[in-house]
Amino acid sequence: MKVSPQWLSADRVAYVKKQGSDPGLEFTSEEKSARGEFRNPAWSRDATHVVYHRELQAERHWMTPTFSRDPEFDLMLTVLFPAYSPTGDQVIVSARPPGPWPVYAFEESSLELMNADGRGRKTIFYEAGKNAFAAKWSPREDLLVFGLGTFFFRTGPAQLALIKPDGSGFCMITGGETNNGFPSWSPDGKRIVYRSDGKQGHGLMILSIENGEITSLNTGGQYDNFPAWSPRGDLIVFTSYRGGDYGIYTIKPDGNGLRRLTNSSGSDAHCV
Repeated sequence: MKVSPQWLSADRVAYVKKQGSDPGLEFTSEEKSARGEFRNPAWSRDATHVVYHRELQAERHWMTPTFSRDPEFDLMLTVLFPAYSPTGDQVIVSARPPGPWPVYAFEESSLELMNADGRGRKTIFYEAGKNAFAAKWSPREDLLVFGLGTFFFRTGPAQLALIKPDGSGFCMITGGETNNGFPSWSPDGKRIVYRSDGKQGHGLMILSIENGEITSLNTGGQYDNFPAWSPRGDLIVFTSYRGGDYGIYTIKPDGNGLRRLTNSSGSDAHCV
């Protein structure tokens, strides 16, 4: 595979050989240059230097301060789906295995609990071959709800589960062949809203913790995801696919008062 061609002179082109036993920089004049992994190279005008991207194996960032455009807010590098505890002293994240991340390898992840500054990290849940995704704290901080299964590009069955912050008390709270995930607690801790997708249909569901009753939250959308219950409990915000792109909507927990908040020509999603 030959990629990233760039003119160096009227009769000489540089490119990257991507596959085989000896990948690296090569030229149409048939000589070889540096060997190894090169991505998106850009040559200097005199063809003596090249800048490029290379993927490195390294430990993931776990709450590392980085540049923020707004001085009133800290911006932290972390991993997937971070969620602060209600008191703000702990963070739960979904952590990927070490090593490079293939584009479609959303295959497994663990739940990692740490202090708000990134210290004291420990694994509270891991199941081989499954994603433990998008955990959310209960209002009393005594439980975490999360999705467990497969998501995104390799979609299969997934269910909601509960676990205590110390890693004990694991239990499944949904079942069947549907793909359930991305939950959010009501402020009183009695209900959970989540996204469900399966042969029987797709949309937002509300689960009662007390009796296990599940009710459908009919929004009228083609595809809804990433619901989040408002702190006062009066609204649920979510992402919905309508008219060719994704937008942000709110709806009351009883299914009334649907309102669209964004109208941009692109997709708006992952609201909190």
